[in-house]
Amino acid sequence: MPVRYPKSGRGFHSIGGGPSSANFRAVIDDAAAAVLAGLVLYLDAQMADGTNPPSSGSLPGTWTDLSGNANDGTLTNINGNASSGWNGDGTPSDPYHLQLDGSNDYVEIADDATLQIDGDITIAVTINPQVNGTDNDWHCLIAKRGGGASEWEMFLQNAAAGGFYNGTNPLLGGAPAWYSSLLSNYAIPNGTSVAALNTWQEVCVVVSGTTITFYINGVAVGTDTVAANTRQTNTNPVFIGQNGGAAEYMQTKVARVLVYDRALTPAEVAQNFESIRERVNI
Repeated sequence: MPVRYPKSGRGFHSIGGGPSSANFRAVIDDAAAAVLAGLVLYLDAQMADGTNPPSSGSLPGTWTDLSGNANDGTLTNINGNASSGWNGDGTPSDPYHLQLDGSNDYVEIADDATLQIDGDITIAVTINPQVNGTDNDWHCLIAKRGGGASEWEMFLQNAAAGGFYNGTNPLLGGAPAWYSSLLSNYAIPNGTSVAALNTWQEVCVVVSGTTITFYINGVAVGTDTVAANTRQTNTNPVFIGQNGGAAEYMQTKVARVLVYDRALTPAEVAQNFESIRERVNI
């Protein structure tokens, strides 16, 4: 399927009036470097409307999907300010991003056949979280939930004092995890790496058969297994920043969201990270 590129050409576009302008900036189009095969959802804050970055404080109603599948996201409860809305100036120290306030902000993507993934799946989100959950408090990165027997969710959780465990190891605060309501499967990484607060990072989960591998910044940080394939299709929307039940809101900056209908290889996960890391100064 086609992938959208900036009007001024694949690879770069200018902001602010041309090379002689003081605020001219060449913006790398990550679609030229990110893995495209199997991509069903691609949201990128630097091309929020499909071509251009947003202006800080602006309130566009949608976040345009760049995958070519028209899985655009509807922004809900966004206030258009520093704590709830589009922000950033495109520099590595302040990349374009959507700030979610952790109270009631979220992005909703209507159900589509391309999102009804009943096999392997890969999800990668580039985030800068501000708050970890309290004990047993899920903070939803992305979910396809809202009712039914076959939901899934990728989240960060603090369960260091009696919550989820991988064997005898507690899930540390900020550790990524995966949930499917089918057979009540939870996948918890067996490593000790967590998503750091107030730091840009790409968090990725690859579900391949019964094996779930978690990555942070292109490096595998833990694995887990579940008893059966837990990605049965459902017709719920996809939510970013909450779980579809008006709960588990996450306070975080979001620069990019990628969803694939297949399991990416470790090399492909690393490729996606390399395509974003300089832009967010990792």
